[in-house]
Amino acid sequence: MLLLIMKVILILMSLFYTLTTWSKCDHMIRVGYESYPPFIYTDKENKPISGLDYELAQLIAKDTGCKIQFTFMPWKRLLIETESGNNDLVFAAIPTEKRLKWSEPSASYVNNQTALYINKSFQKKFKIKNETDLNSFKEKVVVGVAAGWVYTDEVRAWIGQMKNITHLHTPENIIRLLHLNRIEIGVLNVVPTQLYLQKNPEFSNIELLPSSFRDSKYSVLISKKTNSELKNLIFQSINKIILTKDYQSLLHKYHLSLD
Repeated sequence: MLLLIMKVILILMSLFYTLTTWSKCDHMIRVGYESYPPFIYTDKENKPISGLDYELAQLIAKDTGCKIQFTFMPWKRLLIETESGNNDLVFAAIPTEKRLKWSEPSASYVNNQTALYINKSFQKKFKIKNETDLNSFKEKVVVGVAAGWVYTDEVRAWIGQMKNITHLHTPENIIRLLHLNRIEIGVLNVVPTQLYLQKNPEFSNIELLPSSFRDSKYSVLISKKTNSELKNLIFQSINKIILTKDYQSLLHKYHLSLD
């Protein structure tokens, strides 16, 4: 009887070892990032501490059993490193024809809303209520856009009809020039901009202008040079996670949506 019990225990231990070995991921998921609330919040040392992308990456790591490595880097470098295969994942990205040459996109995981922001003094002086009212000022207003950003065809078409466009390195630069009345209009992503304005009340002379731009969708871009087994694990994990109630709660936590 004792011998039989010992055999059962050994069999169970063998099964446990097999299961844990099977579930173990031998790959490191490399995630590049920069500070981009509410997707990534960082501390004073630029280490990620919270945000939708940070928490989603943690969920992917937990679901796949893989370890994860976060590396802070500017956006342009992040794209270059992913193209070269030195980074695996780019969050909060719009798949474009150019990017799809070196990456594969996940399912869309969050909506992204772009809108126009206006200097209040200019708005009040000319009684601007919405984007249509700007048609009379195509040759007069200066519009600030973020250099290197990907806008939807709809937004690019609107920008293209304006005569005075200035390309700025960061959204913060657009906000500062709006505040100083050096540009009249800024093209910005709504949720990050609203959070920034709430945190910095000195920019209270900047207003969100109602516009009819449709939401775009963010995907996670996975480098084509990432191990194929790891890519499949990540794709499957994202597809599963975004359908859960926990993920809906996560979106709600950061005032974001997915439809």
